[in-house]
Amino acid sequence: MDTDVLESASNISPNTIKLYVAIANKFNDENEDDLELDQIKEVVKLIKSITMSANVQGNYFSAIMKQLELEDRLQLKEKYRTILRTSIKKSDKSKKVLKKIVQDADYKKGKRKLVKRLVNKEYENLSIQEFIISFYLLQPPRRADYFDMVYTEIRENTKDETKNWLFIKGRSIALYFNKFKNVHRIGKQKFFVSNPNLRKVIRKRGLTEGERLYPKSRNIYTNDIGKITTELFGQRLLINDLRVLHSTTLFGNNQNTTVKKLQDDSDRMGHSIPTKISQYIRE
Repeated sequence: MDTDVLESASNISPNTIKLYVAIANKFNDENEDDLELDQIKEVVKLIKSITMSANVQGNYFSAIMKQLELEDRLQLKEKYRTILRTSIKKSDKSKKVLKKIVQDADYKKGKRKLVKRLVNKEYENLSIQEFIISFYLLQPPRRADYFDMVYTEIRENTKDETKNWLFIKGRSIALYFNKFKNVHRIGKQKFFVSNPNLRKVIRKRGLTEGERLYPKSRNIYTNDIGKITTELFGQRLLINDLRVLHSTTLFGNNQNTTVKKLQDDSDRMGHSIPTKISQYIRE
């Protein structure tokens, strides 16, 4: 594998580049037979000899796919993509039962229903349920990372790694994730809020310095998510359901599955591409 090519990638996060380069170095150290990437069967055997973890193997395939994409070897990249999807699904023994009531069209309809509410209220005087669900339906949904998120206009505060932060400076609105499930594996994350409806929701909320976005307990947080999704979708959906629906709507049935789109969306959701494929994309 070519670490120089991977290091030159400009369309993935620094943490992802670091991960892919580390994978490439490990692959090259173990590649005693000087295998080329077009020797697919032998490469797959080598990867499986390096690690038995399906998710880690998936990271190797993702790194290879990114290199091939950067080298414009797209046909070979597609072959590895097929292997990635097949190997992850074979290793996944969990029962993937998605609530039947919400199909792609219904999911999009529920999101439109939320936006209509926001517009009708001019983004003001929203219930706590309407406010918090906006973070899940107007951008890629994370886990419960907003439960203890704190508002600040002081950049220095965002360095406090015991909290997640909503930071506003001028026109910029940024989300700092210092505390979440996979932080030790993928590192701290920062994303800018670009969705115009969510930006209005945040600015019209009138948050004050040091205020938590959600003031109640964790149990009530879950109940509030269930309450508002019942109103929007006709059935109680929780965070994991929303993550499945989002991922399946975007990437189910092999649609939109470029490495960049998968990686960008996975980054925003706080997990890896193999995790997205094995846990969140349903057929």
